[in-house]
Amino acid sequence: MWTTRRRESLGQMSKRALRPLRLLARISVGIIAFVVAILVVTTIYEAVATANERTRYPPPGRLVDVGGFRLHLRCEGQGSPAVVLESGSGMTSNEWTLVQPEVAKFTRVCSYDRPGFGWSESGPAADAVEVLHALLRNGAVSGPYAIVGHSYGSGLARRFAYRFSNEVKGMVLAATSYPDQEVQRIAADTSDRDIRYFEMLAWITRLGLSRITPERFVPEMGRTYFDLLRKHLPPQAAECEIAFLHQTRHVQALAIERAHATDIEENEDQAACRRGFGDMPLVVLSDKWVFSPDAREQERQEARSEDQRQIRVAGLSSRGQKIDLDCGHLIPLERPVAVIDAIRHVVLTARSTQ
Repeated sequence: MWTTRRRESLGQMSKRALRPLRLLARISVGIIAFVVAILVVTTIYEAVATANERTRYPPPGRLVDVGGFRLHLRCEGQGSPAVVLESGSGMTSNEWTLVQPEVAKFTRVCSYDRPGFGWSESGPAADAVEVLHALLRNGAVSGPYAIVGHSYGSGLARRFAYRFSNEVKGMVLAATSYPDQEVQRIAADTSDRDIRYFEMLAWITRLGLSRITPERFVPEMGRTYFDLLRKHLPPQAAECEIAFLHQTRHVQALAIERAHATDIEENEDQAACRRGFGDMPLVVLSDKWVFSPDAREQERQEARSEDQRQIRVAGLSSRGQKIDLDCGHLIPLERPVAVIDAIRHVVLTARSTQ
């Protein structure tokens, strides 16, 4: 009997001991179910918000098939050479809102969105230079061309001018750099970190979390970028560009673009710089280096080195020139008149030599 009572006592103790564990398990399951429900709701919200934005901001240009998917191409004006505008990393044709209408007054000018960005459809990972060439061909934009590249787009512009040298008659490169070993080392050091960051951002966007995050909680770099867009672009273009940055397709395209750089592409840019561009009209627009409050000699040396790289880029043509601007990195937004004047110079010089 004693053994039976002891067993009953132990059983009751076990039940009492398990009771908190069962309660904890129920709470855990409830929390997980709640989180899953919230993510389902935010994911649906992301899809609905994106659809509404697509209606609110219709494409200002046309969609051109480039082999299984379509890219957004916006052209206006008449004349030759046709100016092709290549945006910076993560930016759309909205970047050229202040530049394109003025250039259209003296020649034909086209901006576009790379695959997945802005109004363009997503496509397979491909050579951006070949994709652009296909877009111009299928979009009936005949050469010769004067190509304008900003930041990341300046490297694409050089590669395009190198590969299709018979079709390109001039270049404007804004906030560019020379692809020397130091630039390659910095790019390699930051590549994995950038890829991880943008892949994480793509998931956050896909789950709709970026939309429900108040802007005051966005990282400082993002808030500064939004402020610059709103300061320099017309309200409709600024809010449209910010809307794209909350859309899954756009952010995923940025992650893919960051991860897609290959040795072949880097080698082609280096080959372009080694060969140079003869007497092609070339203007390099340099942004002002912004020093940190406690800038040390190393940072100042980096600024001097970058200035020398841009001088080397201007030296790739016997008609190259470097123009220093008192502005930040977003030159087409902050100093559109300087970009327009540089394009006009290149176009008129190219015409005089045809």
